[in-house]
Amino acid sequence: MVIINTLNLKIPAMKRKSLLCLFLIISVAIHGNIYFKHLGKSDGLSQISVLSICQDELDRMWFGTLEGLNCYDGNQMKTYKPSPDNKDYFGGNEISHIVSDKQGNLFFTSDGKLIRYDLHKDRFLSLPLRTQTLFAHNHTIWTAVNDSVFQWDREQETFRFVYQAPFHKTIIRLYVDANNSLWLGTRNGLYRTDNIHNPSSPVCVIPNINVLSLYRDSRGTMWVATFRNGMYKIENGISQQFTIQKEFGISSNDVRCFVEDNEGSIWLGTFNGLNKIDTLGHISYYQRGSKPGSLCHSSIFSLHKDRQGTIWVGTYYGGVNYFNPEVDIFHHYTESIGNENGLSFPFVGNMVEDKRGDVWICTEGGGLNCLERETGRFTHYLMDAKSAHGPFYNLKCITYDAANDQLYIGTHKQGGLCFDIPSKKVVFHSKAFGNTWTKVTFRNEKIYLLTGEGMFVKEGKGNFQKLFPQIPEANTEGSNFLIDSQNYLWITHWRRIVRINMNNPQEKYIYQYGEKGLGNYYVQSMAESHDGTLYFGTSGSGIYRFNGKKEQFTACTDIDADYCYNMDITTKGYLAISNDHGLLIYHPQTKEKQLIDVESLHLSAINEGCGLLICRNGETFVGGIEGMSSFMNSSLQKIAPNYNLYFSVHYLGIYLRGISVGTDDGILKNALPFVRQIELNHKENNFSISFSSNNYVNNTDRKIYEYKLEGFSKEWSKTNGNTVVFTNIPPGKYKLVIREQQQSLLDEIHAIELPILIHHPWWNTWWMWILYLCTITVIGWNIFSEARSKMQLRASLAQEKLEKEKNEELIQAKLQFFANISHEFRTPLTLIIAQIEALLQVNSLSPFLRSRLTKIYRNTFQFKELISELLDFRKMERGKLHLNVCQMDLIPYLRQIHQDFTDQANLQNIQFIFHTEAENLLCWFDGRQLRKVLTNLLSNAFKHTPEKGKIELSITDKGDSIYIKVIDSGKGIPPKALPFIFDRFHKADKSRSADREGWGLGLYIAKTIVGAHGGDIWATSENGVTQFNFTLPTVR
Repeated sequence: MVIINTLNLKIPAMKRKSLLCLFLIISVAIHGNIYFKHLGKSDGLSQISVLSICQDELDRMWFGTLEGLNCYDGNQMKTYKPSPDNKDYFGGNEISHIVSDKQGNLFFTSDGKLIRYDLHKDRFLSLPLRTQTLFAHNHTIWTAVNDSVFQWDREQETFRFVYQAPFHKTIIRLYVDANNSLWLGTRNGLYRTDNIHNPSSPVCVIPNINVLSLYRDSRGTMWVATFRNGMYKIENGISQQFTIQKEFGISSNDVRCFVEDNEGSIWLGTFNGLNKIDTLGHISYYQRGSKPGSLCHSSIFSLHKDRQGTIWVGTYYGGVNYFNPEVDIFHHYTESIGNENGLSFPFVGNMVEDKRGDVWICTEGGGLNCLERETGRFTHYLMDAKSAHGPFYNLKCITYDAANDQLYIGTHKQGGLCFDIPSKKVVFHSKAFGNTWTKVTFRNEKIYLLTGEGMFVKEGKGNFQKLFPQIPEANTEGSNFLIDSQNYLWITHWRRIVRINMNNPQEKYIYQYGEKGLGNYYVQSMAESHDGTLYFGTSGSGIYRFNGKKEQFTACTDIDADYCYNMDITTKGYLAISNDHGLLIYHPQTKEKQLIDVESLHLSAINEGCGLLICRNGETFVGGIEGMSSFMNSSLQKIAPNYNLYFSVHYLGIYLRGISVGTDDGILKNALPFVRQIELNHKENNFSISFSSNNYVNNTDRKIYEYKLEGFSKEWSKTNGNTVVFTNIPPGKYKLVIREQQQSLLDEIHAIELPILIHHPWWNTWWMWILYLCTITVIGWNIFSEARSKMQLRASLAQEKLEKEKNEELIQAKLQFFANISHEFRTPLTLIIAQIEALLQVNSLSPFLRSRLTKIYRNTFQFKELISELLDFRKMERGKLHLNVCQMDLIPYLRQIHQDFTDQANLQNIQFIFHTEAENLLCWFDGRQLRKVLTNLLSNAFKHTPEKGKIELSITDKGDSIYIKVIDSGKGIPPKALPFIFDRFHKADKSRSADREGWGLGLYIAKTIVGAHGGDIWATSENGVTQFNFTLPTVR
C-alpha cells in the first residue's frame, strides 16, 4: 500500500509557484558561507564535464568525464583515456557510474561497456556485460542488465545472476538498502522488493516516473530524482506503506543526484545549482558566481561524500568543486562595491574592534568599511566626494578611543582624521603632523602617533604634541612603534631600532641591523607576549626575540616565517603572525604551532600592509590583497578528520622513469601502495618515491614532512613537497620512513614505511665473497710459501755466497801461493832444461842413457809449461792478459799443430785426422795464446781417447766466423758435468785421468782466451763422442 502526501500533490499551480518564490527568497536569505575549491583542466583533469565521482580504498578520488577517467591523490591527477600510447586502457571516452568495492576493485561503465579496474595490478579488464547502472553496498557490487540483477563474485571474478524482475522492464537504476531491500528504477516507475536474498514480488512505489537517481539517507528516507520532473522523498513506513513528498522549493526541477553530509543535511545536484536541505527542512542553494570560492558552474551531474565528510561536486562545464561543511571554518569576505554584502575594495589593511564588537577596516583604495558582525552587513564610509573634508580612499592605520567612541585614522598623503562613530562624521582632519600617518594607537588614555616627522602624543581633548622634542631619534621618520609593559618606546627605522625609556627619555639604546644578533633586514612588526617577551618580525630574516638582560637579539629558528607582515597576541598567549605563507599560530612556551596557508584562508596572497585583528571573543580577521577571512580561534582545536599517508608513485634513474606494474624489470608486482617491499638491482640505486595524503580538507595547516632512509642516514630530512629523491645508494637493506612533522602537542603524527632492498651485483654477493676468501687464502698461502721459499733461498744463497767468498779467498790464496812458487820453480827448471839439452847434444851417450835423458827432458819441459800456464791463468784472473794478434793464415797454423800431435797419435795408436775445405784462410789471432787453446783441447782428447780411437781436428769457414772443432771417441763427458766443464778447477771425471791428474784450469783458460778473441766455445757429448767447438771472428 502506498500513501502519498496529497497535500503536496494537490496544491494549485498558482499557489505552488508562490510557495516556490517564497522558498527561493528564504533560500537567498539563508545562503551559507561555503567556499568551494576547484579542480579543472589546469589541475590535470582530462575534461571539465564530470559525470561520476567515487573514492577507492586508498581514499583516492576518481572522476568520470566525457573524455576519460581521472584519479586524484591530493597532489596530482592521473588520467586514463583512449590513446595510442595507452594500450592497457580498455575503456572509451564517456565514464559513468563509478563504484568501488573497497577491496581492490573499481567498476564503471564506459561508452556502455562494463570495465573493472584492478587497483593492486594497475590494470583494466573488460567485462562481458552492458549495463546502465552500478551500485556498491557493504563491499558488494550490484548491476542490472535489462530486467535481471547481478552481484559481483569476488572469488570467481565475475558477475553472477541473482534476480529477474517479473515486470520485464529495463532496470536503469538500482539500490540495495540497509534492510537488504532492493529498489529498482525504470523509465516507467519505481519498484521495491523486500529481501534481495529471498525476493518477493516487487511493489510499485511510484508509477509512471523516469527514475534518474536513488539515494537513501541515514534516517532511512529514500530520495528519488526523476528525469526533468522534480524529486520525491519517500518515508519508509511499516511493511509496504510509504509516505511520499513531491514538492520542494529547490532551484531547479531537473534533479540529478543526492548526498548526505555528516550533519544530516541532504545536498541535491540540479541543473541550476547545488541545493541543501538541512535537518529542519530549510533550503539553501549555491550557484555559479564571480566571487572567489563560488561554484564554477551551476549544472550539477554528480555528488559524493568522502570518508572525511568532504562533499565532491561534479559539474557539467566547471570540473570538480569540493568543500567540507564541518571543517571549513573560514568565512571569506570579498569586494562588492555598493553592496552591503561585501567590501568596498579588495586590499584590506589594518583593522580595529569597537565596543559593540563591530570591526572597522582600512582599505587602500575604498575608504573605511564597517562590518556589523551580528548581521554580516558592510557599511562603507569616507568615500563621499561631496563631503566637507573630501574623500579618503587610502587608509594606512587606525585605533579606537572607547571613551569617546571615536576612531583615529591615518591616511596616505592626506594626513589624519578623527571619525565619530555615533554621528558617522569626520570631526577632525589635519596634515600638520605629517602627510602620511604610519601608525596610531590608544594607550593609557593617550593617543600615540608615528608619522614621517616622528612621534606625537595626544592627551584628553588637547592637540597632538611632539612626544620627545629633545630626542632626535624620536623626531625622524619610522616604520613602526611599540610601547612595552616596562614603559619603553621601541621605534623601528629602515636601518636601526631605537629604544627610549619613557620615564627617563635621556636613557636610550640604538640597535643597528646586523648587530647584537639582529638580522640585516628591517623590522616590520613587533609584539609583546604575556610573559613580557618582545618579538620582532623582519622582512626577510625571520623573527627575533629580545633578551633584556644581555641586550641581545636571538633568532627564533623554530618559527618558519621569513617575511613577517603583522603580529598579535591571542587571549591564550599564542603569537599570531601573518606572513608570506599565510597565518602562523605559535605558542612561545609549548612551541606548538600551526600554519594556516593562504589557500586554506581562501585568500590569494598576504602582503605588507595587510591587517590582522584578534577580537575579544577570539574571532580572528586576516586581511589579504583580495579580501579578508575570519575564523574562531577555538575552531583551530577541532580534531581533523582521520586520514592516512600512502606511497603513490615510484620513479627510477636520474631521468625519473616511472615504474609500472608487471613490466619486464619486475620491480613492482603490485601497485606501489600495496607492495610490502621494493627490490632493485645495484644499477637502480638512483630513485625517487612520491607519497600522498588522503586528507583533502587542508584543515588549517599545510603539513611539513620528514623522511629518513634507515640504514643509510640517521638524521631526519625535511621536505615541503611530496617526493623524496635518493642518489647513489649502495646495495643493502633499507627502510624508508616518512612522517608528518609535529607542529602541535595535540597533533597525531601520521607515518608510513617501505622496506627497500638493493641487491648486490653478482660479484659482490655473499657466495662470491666466500669464493674471494678462498681464492685469497690460496693466493696468500702461495705467496707465503713462495716468500718462505725465497727466504730460504736467500739464506741458502747467502750461505753459498759466503762459502763461495771463502772458497774464492782460498783459491786466490792458492793462486798467489802457486804463482809465487811457480816463479821460484821456473828459474831452476830453466837451468835444468838447459843442462839436459846440453847433455843431449853429446854424441857419445849410450842409447839407454839418451832414452832416459829424453824422458827427463820431456817431463821437465812439461812441468815448466804447467808453471807457465798457471802464471798465465793468474794474469787472466787479474785482467792483465793481453793478446798480440796479427793476421795469419789459419790453415798452415793448424797443420803444424796437427803435425806436432801426430807422433803422440802414433804412439797411442790413435787415428788423428785434420779436415779442412780451404787451402788458406786468413784470420786475426794471437798464435801463442791460440796454441794454448788447441793444445788443451787436443791434450784432453788424447788423454781420454782409448787405443784405436779417433780424434779429428776440423775447420769451417762460415763467412763472419770460423768454426774449429776437436772431436774424439773417448769415454765422453757426463751430461750433468757439461755446464761446468769450463769452470776453473773443475774436473769432469777423475777416473778418466787416473794416470795423469791436472789442475782443472785448462778448459777455463781456453774459454778465457777464445772470449778474448771475441769468439765462443762450447762442448757436446753424445754416445761416447765428445766435441769441443769454438769460433773466431774473421774481422778484427
